[in-house]
Amino acid sequence: MDPKTATTFGVLEQYHLLSFESKASTYEFYQGLACLSDNTDGVLTTEPGQCTVLCPACPQPGINLPEDWKDASSDKQWLYALFIGIDANFHLKWKLVSSDTIDPGINKGWSYFIEEKAYKAYLGDHKDQNQEVYHYGLPILLSNEVPWVVILNILYDIASPECGWANINPIKSSTKEMGPGSCLLANAIHERSDHQHKLIELEGCMQIEDISQWRDEVEAWEQDHTQPNPFKGAETQATVQLELTRIEATKLETGNNICLHADVPPSILISSGIDLEEQQQQLSFEIAVLSTHATDNQLAKVQQHINALHRKIDTWQDIQLLYMPFVSHLCASEESIHSPAEPTPVEAIHLWLPSTMLHYVQANDALKDIQNLLHL
Repeated sequence: MDPKTATTFGVLEQYHLLSFESKASTYEFYQGLACLSDNTDGVLTTEPGQCTVLCPACPQPGINLPEDWKDASSDKQWLYALFIGIDANFHLKWKLVSSDTIDPGINKGWSYFIEEKAYKAYLGDHKDQNQEVYHYGLPILLSNEVPWVVILNILYDIASPECGWANINPIKSSTKEMGPGSCLLANAIHERSDHQHKLIELEGCMQIEDISQWRDEVEAWEQDHTQPNPFKGAETQATVQLELTRIEATKLETGNNICLHADVPPSILISSGIDLEEQQQQLSFEIAVLSTHATDNQLAKVQQHINALHRKIDTWQDIQLLYMPFVSHLCASEESIHSPAEPTPVEAIHLWLPSTMLHYVQANDALKDIQNLLHL
């Protein structure tokens, strides 16, 4: 004999009593003892997502959708769309103080949490895919897990100055050793009324023609995503810089590189020129705010900025002549206007950049900064 389990007479007496009074079988009594000893059998058999409670507000075919919901007219299809909200705050971080080995989680993919190893493996398999196309992989996941989805709306909210809950950033140090929190939606009716009031107020400041054009563009894009996306953000300085860099990479690959300087290709020349223009504006502001009674220390700092910017512009203009030799004639014409005794102030030196597109994207950046400041 090679017994694996031993029982006491007390356990046998307990089983004898239960078998007469509750009609419990030997198997049921054994399973009860197993749970009393180590109640983890349910943990081992629980499947990912099995503990999830279905959202009563989300569309669920066969539960809260009419049978003909797929045949709804275009102006009613939004009623059956799936909305997914993602909140992100990159200021809230964890300390690298633990690991799954040291502190393993009890939850391994249950309920609304994704199993970490599978999630990281998925990210590794899709790290080379374009973010704008795959939207962080959600459509791919949903196409496999929720095949009934016809309309999907993803709201990705990053905590920034225009987000009210970004105000919690000052307490980020107290969250470094905490786990992920949850975001609750409260006062939905009040928020809807407030949002509607702001929308009416906004539309009151706009032309009716502009509102109609915007609505037509949105409806056209919703019907056919090959149409121009009206929600796509305006071009910024960063997007123009990215496009110039990609064009340069293409030319390098095809052997059509026209780089005339070892360290400064055309894209770097333009982006650095934009930065110099911004520094000129900042210097103009510093000079303007100097009072008639400025201290020697204040005057010294401004003069240091003038000298440093002058050296940068001189170096930049030497490289500019390699790509834009005609600028030398423009500079000569401008210098002929000014007296040698009164040279052009460094903050007023004309850099002769291809201004039309650059000023357009700079204006977009400025408008975005103003919007952020208005929401502080």
